[in-house]
Amino acid sequence: MDEIFHVPQAQRYCMDGMMNAEWDDKITTLPGLYVISVPYAMLVRLLGGNYCDVNTLRSINVILLGGVLISIFFVLMSRRNSQSTLPIVLKSLQLSTLPLIYFFAFLYYTDIGSILFLIIGYAFARRSRFNLSALSCAVAILFRQTNIIWTFWMALDTLVTWYESENKDSETKPFALGMFIIFVINRMHIIVVRLAGYIILGVSFVVFVIINGGLVVGDRTNHIAVAHVPQVMYFSAFCVVFMMGELIFDVYRFYKNRGSIVKLIKHYAPLMIILTPIIAVLCIKYSYVHIFILSDNRHYLFYLWRRLFRIHINPGQIPLSILLAYSPIYAVCIIYLCSLLKGSGKSVLSITCFVLCVCLNLIPLPLIEFRYFITPFIMLNLNIYASKNIGEDKIHTTPSLINLSVYGVINLLTLYMFIFKPFVGPDGEEARIMW
Repeated sequence: MDEIFHVPQAQRYCMDGMMNAEWDDKITTLPGLYVISVPYAMLVRLLGGNYCDVNTLRSINVILLGGVLISIFFVLMSRRNSQSTLPIVLKSLQLSTLPLIYFFAFLYYTDIGSILFLIIGYAFARRSRFNLSALSCAVAILFRQTNIIWTFWMALDTLVTWYESENKDSETKPFALGMFIIFVINRMHIIVVRLAGYIILGVSFVVFVIINGGLVVGDRTNHIAVAHVPQVMYFSAFCVVFMMGELIFDVYRFYKNRGSIVKLIKHYAPLMIILTPIIAVLCIKYSYVHIFILSDNRHYLFYLWRRLFRIHINPGQIPLSILLAYSPIYAVCIIYLCSLLKGSGKSVLSITCFVLCVCLNLIPLPLIEFRYFITPFIMLNLNIYASKNIGEDKIHTTPSLINLSVYGVINLLTLYMFIFKPFVGPDGEEARIMW
């Protein structure tokens, strides 16, 4: 649990001051969480609470979770198109109670603040308040450095939106990417002015990386960048599982409308034939098994990994048969997620930019951890449901209700296991199972 590092560090910030506190080299993220914790702890003390104890520190994420709910709601409302508020409320509740978000809201982790300020930055970007968006993204980066990638995506998505608004038929034109690049070059003087906040933030981050000697602060032993391409495949499967409401609803509508399964297969078969062997080769060549997955039995992924990939039979190397068997499943998941984006009105160029940023975010990470999927998952859903082309019938209550029900069961079970089912770890200390 990272709390054993975060809590003492925050308490040093409270006791010694932000400028004088000794830094724990095992912490690899910037001090955004601790910086906001100090004034919060002071407020709690004024109200008669305990100053900077573990419960006070944990409570800040519960408050931030409320901010996540509100910020998602405002993003979705920005493109409501006169739709009833209920589906938007349900979708906001669903996304803000994603089991990964909900669980870590009760602990002292960086995830909740990270996603909150990123969503706020996205909300500002959608309202063309780009400097305020960059400022909020800068705060998000102080929680997690990889948020610079999603800041880049917001700027890129803004440019794609401008390009497509001036080129209505751009989707039908060949060489759309080349035309987009020419568009950006020709309007560079305007872009520099309008997106100055993003540019200043990007340049500042590059300077930080150069001075720091890398993206990670502190101990980098277990955080060395690799080419871990299957991370994208795992993420796609994760998304489909936690968007099963959409999947069930789409399958139901397909059969209700008497859609032909043969027609569906014919439509996607060429893409499956192309994508499946590519995924298989990438999985065979670039699969990576981190030592923590094999040794840390406090996480659900430890048990899931052993069951799905039989890693206990052949430690350190995923069996070839498993990689080949899962490749078509990954292909189906990727195609389905892209079809959701396409169905929301996103162009191929826009989808390509989003997929690029997902790859930049996940592929360099050596360790598979579900927490790393929180940000791209939320950005994917906001990209789908806050689309400018979404009509009144696009946000349905049924998928959200299905997802909320599933999330509720998972959240109750994970909290029960964490609170009431401690066990003795390999080191002889009490341990608790968690995400």
